[in-house]
Amino acid sequence: MGATEPLDCAEAGHPGGRRQGTVGSEGLTGTKGASGDYKCAQLKYFRRLLVGDVSLFPDPVSHLACMNFEYIDTPEGLARFVEVLISAPSVALDLEAAGFHRYSDRVCLVQITLPGDGGNWVLDPLAVDVSPALRPILEDRTIPVLMHGSDFDLRLLQRDLGISLRGLLDTQVVATLLGEPGIGLAALLEKYAGIKLAKKYQRADWAKRPLQREMLEYAVNDTAWLHALTRKLVLQLEQHG
Repeated sequence: MGATEPLDCAEAGHPGGRRQGTVGSEGLTGTKGASGDYKCAQLKYFRRLLVGDVSLFPDPVSHLACMNFEYIDTPEGLARFVEVLISAPSVALDLEAAGFHRYSDRVCLVQITLPGDGGNWVLDPLAVDVSPALRPILEDRTIPVLMHGSDFDLRLLQRDLGISLRGLLDTQVVATLLGEPGIGLAALLEKYAGIKLAKKYQRADWAKRPLQREMLEYAVNDTAWLHALTRKLVLQLEQHG
């Protein structure tokens, strides 16, 4: 990526990082919301992307392409995913948990979108151990990991999968710094990409199996457009100087 330097959320004071939040037998702890230092680090990271390779964050080929995905719930499927993942220059990431229907939150799905022809992937951590496949790239400081509203998911990554993210790029934080009136993913995608996200499964039971295809498509939408949104926000920052 040349002059770019991905953000280490632990070093930047992110509440999901080791300096502000910890994970132990008591569950998830840490401050709520992003600290000022963390927001500043995210803004600097985005600005460094302007002299880097913005092509890392291409627009999707089509809406139809964003609806295609592969569901991974076997070791063989996970191996296929890893073959594609290891060459990815960036990763869009989201998690689904079952907190609304269970006594405690638990990671039930991991959604990954890779740029170019990398495609959309939905990993089932209840069926197969995804941690060894994800850890090398998610803990690589040189790989930008795109998320939106990452606080809670970062804590789940640490607690349930034992992964400490190192290249975080949170589009919600940068939208806040740009003064966007709506900083939710749905609001930003409607504004910048003309995409309207469904809200039907916001409180779905993600631990239930089998999952309907419509639910999986809903989950994929949380990452399918993040590369395009990141590109739009980077260009906005450029216009702001």
